[in-house]
Amino acid sequence: MAEGRRIRVRVGLHTGEAFEREGDYFGPAVNRTARLMALANGGQVLCSSVTAELTQLDVPLQDLGEHRLRDLTAPQHVFQVGVGRFPPLRSLDSFPGNLPLQVSSFIGRDTELARADKALHEARVVTLTGVGGVGKTRLALQAAAAALPRFPDGAWLVELQAVRDPDGVVNAVATALDVSPRGGKSVDAALVDFLRLKRLLLLLDNAEHLLEAVAELVDGLERSCPGLVVLVTSREGLALEGERVLPVPSLAAPPAGTALEAAAAADAVRLFAERAQAVDPEFGLSEANVASVVEVCRRLDGVPLAIELAAARVTAMTPTELARGLDRRFATLAGGRRRAVQRHQTLRAAIDWSYELLDDVERRLLARLAVFAGGCTREAAEQVCGAPPLSSGQVFEGLAGLVAKSLVVAQREGNETRYRLLETIREYGEDRLADLGETDALRAAHAEYFCELTRRLEDQAYGPEQVTVARRVAADYDNLLAAMQHAVDTGDADLALRLVSQQPTPVMQVGPRFVLPVGAALGLPDARNHPLYGYALSVAAVVASFQGDLDRAESLSEEAVAATPRLDAGRRVDFLCQVRGAVASARGDLAEAARQLTEGAELARHSQWVGSTFRTCQALAGAAIAHTMAGNASVGEPLAVEAVALGRECGAPAAVAHGLIALAGTLAESDPARARAALDEGLQLRATFDLSDTDALQCTLVAARITDWALVLRLGRDALHYFLWTGERSFTSGLMNALARALAPCDPESAAVLQGATRRLVVGAERPSAGRAIAVDATAAMGPATGPVPFFIEIRRQATAIIREALGDDRMRALRAQGEAMDPDDALQYALAVVERNITPPDRESRFPDARIQP
Repeated sequence: MAEGRRIRVRVGLHTGEAFEREGDYFGPAVNRTARLMALANGGQVLCSSVTAELTQLDVPLQDLGEHRLRDLTAPQHVFQVGVGRFPPLRSLDSFPGNLPLQVSSFIGRDTELARADKALHEARVVTLTGVGGVGKTRLALQAAAAALPRFPDGAWLVELQAVRDPDGVVNAVATALDVSPRGGKSVDAALVDFLRLKRLLLLLDNAEHLLEAVAELVDGLERSCPGLVVLVTSREGLALEGERVLPVPSLAAPPAGTALEAAAAADAVRLFAERAQAVDPEFGLSEANVASVVEVCRRLDGVPLAIELAAARVTAMTPTELARGLDRRFATLAGGRRRAVQRHQTLRAAIDWSYELLDDVERRLLARLAVFAGGCTREAAEQVCGAPPLSSGQVFEGLAGLVAKSLVVAQREGNETRYRLLETIREYGEDRLADLGETDALRAAHAEYFCELTRRLEDQAYGPEQVTVARRVAADYDNLLAAMQHAVDTGDADLALRLVSQQPTPVMQVGPRFVLPVGAALGLPDARNHPLYGYALSVAAVVASFQGDLDRAESLSEEAVAATPRLDAGRRVDFLCQVRGAVASARGDLAEAARQLTEGAELARHSQWVGSTFRTCQALAGAAIAHTMAGNASVGEPLAVEAVALGRECGAPAAVAHGLIALAGTLAESDPARARAALDEGLQLRATFDLSDTDALQCTLVAARITDWALVLRLGRDALHYFLWTGERSFTSGLMNALARALAPCDPESAAVLQGATRRLVVGAERPSAGRAIAVDATAAMGPATGPVPFFIEIRRQATAIIREALGDDRMRALRAQGEAMDPDDALQYALAVVERNITPPDRESRFPDARIQP
């Protein structure tokens, strides 16, 4: 170490029981301590709530709130020991991604984790292989969480178990990443464009039934996206060049006759003991039962899922009885030769054994639950699985029994519990369902249930329960896809079109957009003669407009208008005007966009269809924004005022927020105080659900108009995140001009670089990667602030004056040239780094929430 150089260490403190093995300590408490240390910054000391409650030291503790550690369990309360200000903790919540919480602890696997981490450093494609139930998924999740700091664009899980069609692999990945094809490109091409410049870890789970399709996709992405690393779980490798295949072994089980202390240190025995204690708190390893527990773990070859199934039986059987029962089962399979059962048969034998120990109700229910592609609620289970010979009451009791026996996983999501089968158990259940001859009947019941569910939720999707409905639809998206697949497989155009029509359209959705494959529905026999065909065409037009395929959007909307007379009387496709408005705006014709949206509002106002008030509000707000962007804020103001009133009338938070943000834009010059109040309220509402790109950009522009430059930086950061995530480039030059003006007084050199980059963005506004043809210079898009000078030209002049005074002409020109030489993507990355460096964290009492876009 160089003399005088200080090393800033990180410290984590936790209190719990640890075990010693070969001179080293291990166990959950040691792992938790390491996870706490990983959260800290250099020089920072953190402790858990357990340690905080026990400490008697006269040391101040700062409550840092709850944070997700990298063991993926529930958030933990964290305290800082001592005083001092540090950057935000490096918890899972600080990284992009969708890695799920786990309901049980992760045991052992230190060697396998180290191997996986090393492989992810050295290879672009890593595949974890092994028999079903060996723990590939859980190991992959832990490895992904540990590797997160190396991937600034996050770790993203794509669960493939519900995908049955090889063609659905690409769509599953695109959905997880919220990627839509633009400009008529294929989904594959859109994924490549999206991932080309990202440093991202993609986790593809359960790929064994789709090996060829997964291998083809991964091969293409690997060749085109240098910052992408793919982690796959499968029962066999993908056979790709450069792929690193890591077999996942079973957990180590000690030999027979191992003493209590040594046996308790073995991973397989630790797993059995912890899972047994979860169902029977009185259970504990002892001299009396350790030999039987060891025998159970050895009989099950250390396969984690098999051990968990056995451990769940301790409420009904002693370890000795468990060992005897398994021994008989395996001896029968092996023809009396104890070790003749191959390891890949072990789990099947354990599941068979567990299945045979169930009562008749539980057996049939387990088979029927396999029809759910994405888990289910109690209500769904009772409705779909409660047909004779089962009743709804038996279904509820059976669910409780299956959860207790570890055959069904129960997870709390908000105020509701969802039940799901692990994929290995679901495959087993599908086989049993086929044996019962109930597959077709259960798939039909499943599809009709979710069609009816969307019909019931439709009434709530445009009111106060809007966010709750959006979350429910997102939770059941895999089930809705399975229902649509059943409709397509059976050629049921009525079912397919009802599913499409009863789901909120992308224009009306809150949070991530989930769109059923409307093209498949349109292509079904008799679809053209169905009363909902015109509506489905209009949904397809909406999708095309979001994908940037403007010509197709216009063509589909014209076809939908022609089919509209066949619609039910109350089903007016007024949002087709919103499609046309979006297309006109993208083409730079803001006057036409305002006209279309105003017409759409009038159609919605007189519609008898559900959600008409919400749709009227959305169209009016859009028209107000279009007028403001065209320089006619006074025309847009009354439209925005009415939009806010209608939003409050229907009670939908998205409608109120959208109206308030539009109103703030129209008032920014004429009444800044009212504009600030409207923006404040709109942001407060928007903090309860995902910000959209339009909201983030529009809010930033409003903040610039009311000269709140600190708010411009905070909201502009959100917009930059969105643009970098999606590759969208519409109106980025206006955003960069606003950021340059906000930065000019505090960081004039960076502001000058951004001004140069803005010139490049204006010139490249029509570049194809954005997926839209932008025909307008966004620096002039917002119209005049005071007099004839467009607003963004005015603030660019202001920024130039501030920069020139601080740096002089020569330095300013040199820095602008530096910015103009940047690639647009590099310019946005530069802008984000500059904003992050200069942003002032808002006080806890701040009027403005610091919401972040979650891609």
